[in-house]
Amino acid sequence: MAEIDIDKILEASEKREKQKEIKSKATLGIIIAGSALAIIIIATFVVINVLGESSFNYFPLNAGEKLLYNRKNLSPEEWEVLNKTEKINNYDCKILNKTDKGNFSTIQEYYFQGKKGIYKIAISKDYGKKKEDKFMLLPKRIKKGVVFNAGYHKGNLIKGKVVDKEQLSTPIGDVTAFKISYKATDYNVDIWFAKGVGIIKLKNNLTGYELNLISGKEK
Repeated sequence: MAEIDIDKILEASEKREKQKEIKSKATLGIIIAGSALAIIIIATFVVINVLGESSFNYFPLNAGEKLLYNRKNLSPEEWEVLNKTEKINNYDCKILNKTDKGNFSTIQEYYFQGKKGIYKIAISKDYGKKKEDKFMLLPKRIKKGVVFNAGYHKGNLIKGKVVDKEQLSTPIGDVTAFKISYKATDYNVDIWFAKGVGIIKLKNNLTGYELNLISGKEK
């Protein structure tokens, strides 16, 4: 009769128990990771649908990017966010330079991304004297139905409203954009913002002026 090696049996049993323990921990880790991912997805869904999306994604102001626009009855205009900031009235502003491709004159707009939203703080022409022009372009978070105070036109309050998301066909492809309306007495402007790009289209409903993006991001 063969002699039973108790030590080997115990060793094999211990090895099996360790493997079960490792497998159990790995399974638990997968469950925890999956639960954490599910929580993140749910939280993101709640934030987007309840609070709205971050407006910073819809007017990104990334330095070096160039956008070319067609302007109705005017020469095209190129927009470029400069690779520098400037402090205006204690606001650290990013500079959006707009170049008229017909005569190469320029306009600079100074934007501040703050806790409450995106503001245009000032404007200048050909890097000359800055004129204060405080205007809330977008609130911090945007979703359909959100209303906000944008600024003033001839002493009248301009109300901004997130109308809805719309599908637009553009030279850079089909895009989904938030339509924002800005209205006051003698003021009626609609602007469409696309995620990761910025302004896709602008229309002044009183003057007939239109601006449409015709060439996308270049660096």
